[in-house]
Amino acid sequence: MKVNPTGPRNEERAIVEVRRDAVLGLWRNGTLAEGEDPSSLRKASTSLRKNLEFAEKDFLLGRTDPVPLTEVRCRVRPESISRSINASSFVGTTTKPYVSVADGVARMLWLTSHGARCFPVECLVAEAPLLSRLAGTRSKWMRVSELLPL
Repeated sequence: MKVNPTGPRNEERAIVEVRRDAVLGLWRNGTLAEGEDPSSLRKASTSLRKNLEFAEKDFLLGRTDPVPLTEVRCRVRPESISRSINASSFVGTTTKPYVSVADGVARMLWLTSHGARCFPVECLVAEAPLLSRLAGTRSKWMRVSELLPL
């Protein structure tokens, strides 16, 4: 796998090694936003199936032409909760962390389906501490500029 250098933007991007099950759980939290039409997921899954058909051949070339890292966004969405406690109602908010995949869904799913327990992903530096805390391995996240010194 490779990370593409982008000059001055290397300082804004981070690499985080994530645990497969944790990142997939966070991704599941963000796959269908409240009020979103479920048919949009069906359209996306049809396209994904086509991409996965070609993934096996393309990703096995990794030694000569490494594939880029999956790019994710890790955010927190506020959620309303309401409960009835002894005839009085309680309304509050809680937060629900989630991951969305900006680029590389097929890469991530190919890695997970081929037994990778952890793998690196790219995210924004501002999101790296949260992603590392929620889904990271014990490895420290790093800025791309630290990995690709000038």
